[in-house]
Amino acid sequence: MGNVTNILVKVFVRKFYERNTGLLALVFYVMFGIVESNQLIIFHQSLIFGILSSLPMLLLVMFIWLLYALKFLQLIFAELAQPQKRFFGLYATLPLTLQFQGWLLAVSCMYMPVLLYSIFIVWVGFVNALVLPAVAVIAFHLLVLLSASTWIIRYLRIPSEKQPLSFFPALRFRWRKPFPFFYISFLFNEIPLALLLTKTFSLFCLFGFLQIPLDHYDNRVALLGFLFGLMAHAVIVFECRKLEAEKMTFLRGLPIPVSKSFTQIALAYACLILPEVLFLAVNHVPAIDLVLTAALGVSFLTYLHLRLYDGELNMDKHLTHTFMLFLLCFAAVLFNLAWPTALVLLATGFYYNRRHYYRTEAG
Repeated sequence: MGNVTNILVKVFVRKFYERNTGLLALVFYVMFGIVESNQLIIFHQSLIFGILSSLPMLLLVMFIWLLYALKFLQLIFAELAQPQKRFFGLYATLPLTLQFQGWLLAVSCMYMPVLLYSIFIVWVGFVNALVLPAVAVIAFHLLVLLSASTWIIRYLRIPSEKQPLSFFPALRFRWRKPFPFFYISFLFNEIPLALLLTKTFSLFCLFGFLQIPLDHYDNRVALLGFLFGLMAHAVIVFECRKLEAEKMTFLRGLPIPVSKSFTQIALAYACLILPEVLFLAVNHVPAIDLVLTAALGVSFLTYLHLRLYDGELNMDKHLTHTFMLFLLCFAAVLFNLAWPTALVLLATGFYYNRRHYYRTEAG
């Protein structure tokens, strides 16, 4: 049984982490890398307390965990459907108990990032007398692991030809859309899970910062939470720029004014941050602060995108630059300089667009 389990780990668990290293690294970096070490525990305690004390937020988090589980299940079913993996059908001849133990270990290994963070969630729940939500988290994870293992075993016991299962069908927008929606359509079609995780984390940051108790209203609270969410969009911006470099090189041959291309990209990112702006509006943030938040978000993301016209596409350098920009904007917000910062970022982005757009080489 030990040898069989090792095969499951090598074939499925290793391949899952190899294919999703970038996404997991981004999530880890956003969750733990952008918060100062002396504030890390307090930040996560506040975030988790907000999740456990709000049923809609807890259900949303569970939905994200479910999507993560479906992602590794999709990989398992896709691998089992390959002709060279048909020998796994022999696994179904083992005693049912041994099959269940092996698959339970394999899916637990793939589910490990969620389980490790959930330990902290359960601890915060019991410490703050939120016992029922903490128990619900434990029950949810047990249900996911047991159901996933059972589903795989039943799939293997079906004697017919194996077909891969898809849980994340592409969202195809058939209607004729303006150019800025081209980027949004790409995100929904190609990287829907990364987009969902990014927007969820961004909304969590806003939710967490809005829970900070203050004796008076301060628009900097929402802006600071919004900045943490903008950091999470680094990979989204990189993928949009990569799309241009690999599949939209024809754009540089079109007679499009530089000002129009700049406006189109800015509009695309304005659409992208609409969920955050609507979330703040629902939480009764004044209209002038909504405009400021949108302006800062559009300028931040537009600048990051246009800066990538200068030089090669390098994810490590892009993440480092994004983090430095985050620190600069963080300080600017603290000193009530959000408006000037937004204008400077837009002006700098326009400069990059004007200087490097038609010089950019593919890939």
